[in-house]
Amino acid sequence: MKTKHTLVSGLLVLLAVLLYFNTFGNSFVYDEKALIINNTFIRDTANIPFFFSLEYWKNCHPGGKTYRPFRTVTFALDFALWGLNPWGYHLTNLLLYAANCVLVYLLMLRLVKMVTPFKSAPPMDQPFRRMNPSSETVTVPFLTALFFVVHPIHTEAVAYIKNRSELITFLFYLAGFLLYFSFLRSGSTLKRITVYIAGLTCFILGFITKEMAFSLPVMIGAAIVLFKPKNTWKHSLGFTLPFYVTAAVYLVIKKTILGSVSMYDNPMPITLWQQIMTVMMTIGRYLKLLLFPIGLSVDHHFLVPNSFLQTEVWLSCLGLVVLLGAVVVTTRRYKLTSYGLAWTVITLLPASNIIFIAGRPFAEQRLYIPSLGLCLVLASAFSCLSGVLTRLFPEKKGATFAIYIALGVSLLYSYTTIKRNLDWKNPVTLWASAVRSEPGNPRAHNSLGISYAEAGQTDNAIDSYLAAIEHDPYYIDAYYNCSVEYASIGKRQDSIALYRQMIKHLPDCALGYNYMGFEFTALKRYPEAISMFEKAIELQPDLANAVFGLGCVYNITGKLEAAITWYRKGIELEPDNPRQYHNLGLIYKNLGRKAECIELYKSLIRHAPYSPYGYFCLGMEYASDNDFEQAASLLSKALDLEPGFADAAFNLGQVYEGIGNQDKAMEQYRRTIVIDPGFARAHARLAIYYSQSGAYDLAREHNNRARNLGIINPGFKDKPRQRD
Repeated sequence: MKTKHTLVSGLLVLLAVLLYFNTFGNSFVYDEKALIINNTFIRDTANIPFFFSLEYWKNCHPGGKTYRPFRTVTFALDFALWGLNPWGYHLTNLLLYAANCVLVYLLMLRLVKMVTPFKSAPPMDQPFRRMNPSSETVTVPFLTALFFVVHPIHTEAVAYIKNRSELITFLFYLAGFLLYFSFLRSGSTLKRITVYIAGLTCFILGFITKEMAFSLPVMIGAAIVLFKPKNTWKHSLGFTLPFYVTAAVYLVIKKTILGSVSMYDNPMPITLWQQIMTVMMTIGRYLKLLLFPIGLSVDHHFLVPNSFLQTEVWLSCLGLVVLLGAVVVTTRRYKLTSYGLAWTVITLLPASNIIFIAGRPFAEQRLYIPSLGLCLVLASAFSCLSGVLTRLFPEKKGATFAIYIALGVSLLYSYTTIKRNLDWKNPVTLWASAVRSEPGNPRAHNSLGISYAEAGQTDNAIDSYLAAIEHDPYYIDAYYNCSVEYASIGKRQDSIALYRQMIKHLPDCALGYNYMGFEFTALKRYPEAISMFEKAIELQPDLANAVFGLGCVYNITGKLEAAITWYRKGIELEPDNPRQYHNLGLIYKNLGRKAECIELYKSLIRHAPYSPYGYFCLGMEYASDNDFEQAASLLSKALDLEPGFADAAFNLGQVYEGIGNQDKAMEQYRRTIVIDPGFARAHARLAIYYSQSGAYDLAREHNNRARNLGIINPGFKDKPRQRD
């Protein structure tokens, strides 16, 4: 039997690799830019202990009010191995997925053995015939794991690197489940204690990776009630109490320190009745997608329902009632089916918008754990079907027919999975597929526009933004993004016309006036710009962007005291925003108010200790006073926080020149052109140094680069010609 289980496990791993091998050519998409590409903290494995601190999640992590250290740790390890090559990150996701598929098989083996504890007893989900128990204890687990491996709903969890948290959580979830039942079977006290602590630890590691793991003790309890004798319930269930206690303690800590038990605070004032309808509709949609994984999309359009009479709401309620009824009906004779249905419902609850998930109310990735329940139901159903058909059609023809049906479903799922993986190839293909799936989804059109803009396809980007506005005339982000593209091709009048359209639909929205103020500033129509910014501030006095814009206009028009006043007000509103400090610092510097300038940048460092700009600006001030030691320390700190900060690297090189350390200066100039190959001044300095050291070929190469980039380098001296 062990050999058989090893072969089955190997087959599941091979199948997972075959299904997701085509993700290896996919690039980074969507939130991966913030979490991986621009997250400088993952570039040094020395930061791994920092990822477990609350300070990182409160001040440094790019995202909502989360605490998911293990995902970030794996990103840091991936970066150490692969840099920013997405191939390696996809490999890690695939390995985690394959491991979960094997654990699913092992868990199902354990459950089936609990259902059929005696060799003479027929399988609980196959009442029509008696089978060889050893064969049966492989069939249902294998079918469950098979359907789990191939189910297309998992593509968002596997192909989307960012969703690695789903994979890690389920890894701990499954391990905790298996360890708990191993603890119940263990003999010696020491072994029981060790296994129990390991299981509880897996639970904790699971829910700090993602809150979906909270359902683990509930599912353990359901398995005990369904599969174990009633006289053992009290003893077996009692040990789940510490699981609930640790979960409650975590929620209290998260609420106290991070400010919310949810990733997002609910920005929408919805009634209790709307909340109930939202939960029903969310569960209904998820169940529909589990049963019929078609129309898959990275962004499903979701609107809070207003009436129970909406078709989707009452159908969802009806479907949930039927599902709960099926759980009750199947409890006695079809325990595995009942457990699978219960698994789906219970594990869906954390994702059902009981606490409204404002940023993304509906996401396929959240079906990763609940999908196991459906896979178990399908496996049990095919097992029953095999029994019925064998009774009707002897000589194994019926069982063979059932196998063909199961194989057909698996092939259909596999094809859909492989095809869906290609949608995740790059941002454009991803959001184009979302638009195809839901043409009326304004956010999908807006995101497709962003992807086109990043790819340099301005016309396509504008068309996508306009489509988003057509579907939702109140979509502020689409107006802004479209305006940016108009500005990039010099169509600022079109941009202003667009904002006038926005104000027509949203007359009390300060952002429309604010954005128009920046457009008028770019056109040098300063009185109109001031009028727009003042109107925006009137509508929203705490709108820091409008305050900043007003300061900029007064700065440009030479009204420096007014500019100082508005920049200071902007700093009060956003004490951790570097741009207010930067502009105010330049004014102080030009007015010779050196002490105020230095104190200003020190204030920025106090308010934004993990932003590189305060250290950079303060370092530049010390460098201008020839305090090179202080300047080097501050610029190095800026580079530690943002290794891709080309200006910091170049100016650190300049500081080392001032100190007289030529080797370190050269190192920083080389680092600068690695970060930004078009940094002309770095090429010019390298040309001089290589010339002085006699490396004339390298000197000429960098001098030519500097000249092509617009810098004539008078300090460069080529190799002297030899006389005949």
